[in-house]
Amino acid sequence: MGRFHATLAFLLIAAASAAAGLASPSVGAAAPHGPRGEAASFPTCAGRRTVLVPPTDHAFHTAYFSDVGAEIGYDANRIRWFQDLSHRRLAGVYFSNHWGRAGHPDIGFPTHLVRTIWRTGAVPMVRMMPWSTRSQGGADPVFTMKRILRGDFDVALRRWFRDARDLRIPLWIEFGVEVNGQWFPWNGRWNGAGTTDAYGDPAWPDGPERFRDAFRHVIGLSRQVGANRLTWAFHVDAEGWPDAWWNRPRWYYPGDGFVDWLAVSDYGEQVPTGKPANWFPFTRKLGDRVDQPRLRRDDPAGPALSRRPDLLLERTLGERQRHRQRPEGQLLERGAGGLSRGGV
Repeated sequence: MGRFHATLAFLLIAAASAAAGLASPSVGAAAPHGPRGEAASFPTCAGRRTVLVPPTDHAFHTAYFSDVGAEIGYDANRIRWFQDLSHRRLAGVYFSNHWGRAGHPDIGFPTHLVRTIWRTGAVPMVRMMPWSTRSQGGADPVFTMKRILRGDFDVALRRWFRDARDLRIPLWIEFGVEVNGQWFPWNGRWNGAGTTDAYGDPAWPDGPERFRDAFRHVIGLSRQVGANRLTWAFHVDAEGWPDAWWNRPRWYYPGDGFVDWLAVSDYGEQVPTGKPANWFPFTRKLGDRVDQPRLRRDDPAGPALSRRPDLLLERTLGERQRHRQRPEGQLLERGAGGLSRGGV
C-alpha cells in the first residue's frame, strides 16, 4: 500500500554490513534483449563490481525510522538511539532519494546522508524515487517513464552516479519502489497500463515495459560512468494493485543482467490493535514454499522470474499515540526481535 507516510518500518535484508559480506564478482554478461526486433544497447560494467551478498545462516537487521515525512531524517545520534532501543546493531539504514520537489526536478546525490550512515557501520540503502510532487495515486507531472527513456534527465543522473562512484561507499539501491502498486506514479497504470501497441514488443504490456526499460536505462547510466559499488534491487509489493494481468512482477522485471536482489514488501495491520483477520501468513501471499515464492514465479505455469536471491524488505510495526498500550521500547524490541528471528 502507500508507504510514504508509514510509521516505523522494520526491514530485513539478508545482506552484508559495512564490515563483512562484500563481494566483487566479475561482470561481463551480455545485456538481455530489448523489445521484439530491437537489440538492447545497454552498457555492461567494465572490470569488477562490489555487491552485497546474502549470508548462509542468518539474516541481518535493517530499518527505516526517519523522524521526518520525507524519509530522510537521520543523523548519527538517531541511529544510535534506534540501535539502543531495539537492542540490535543495524546492518543497513533505509531512506528515500526524491528526484524532485514542488513539481520541479531536483536530482542530487545524498552525500552527507550516505556518509553519516556509513560511519555508523551500516550500509546506506537508497530508494530512488522518480517523482516531483511526492503525491500518490496518479501520474507525476515531471517524471514519466517516457521522459526517462528519452534521456531528459541523463545529465543529472550521470552526475548522481559519478558522485556515488567518487564517494567509494557500497550502496544498496532500488529504482521505483513497490512498482506493482498504483499508489506510486511509476506503476504501469500511469505509463501505458495494459496497452500493447504504443511501445516496444506487441506481446508485452506497455506500462510495465516502459518501467522495465527505464530501469535498464538508469542502470546503464551508472555503468557508463563506472559506478561499480551499487547493489541493485527490484522491489514489488506482496499483493500489488490493480489486480490485472499486466500488473504481475514478471512484466516489470529488468532481468538478471541488471538486478542483484529481488525485494518484497509484505504489510499487514500496522498498529497493535489491528484486526487479526487482516494478518495473512507469509506463504499465502508469496507462495507455498519459501524457496519459490510468487515473487520468483508469479505464473505457476511459466518459467522462473529470476535466479537472484530474494529478501523480505519491508514489514511494519507502528505505535500511534491513541493506540499506546505498552512502553515504546518494549513494543519496538518485540517487533524487531520477531522479525530478526524470521529471516528470509
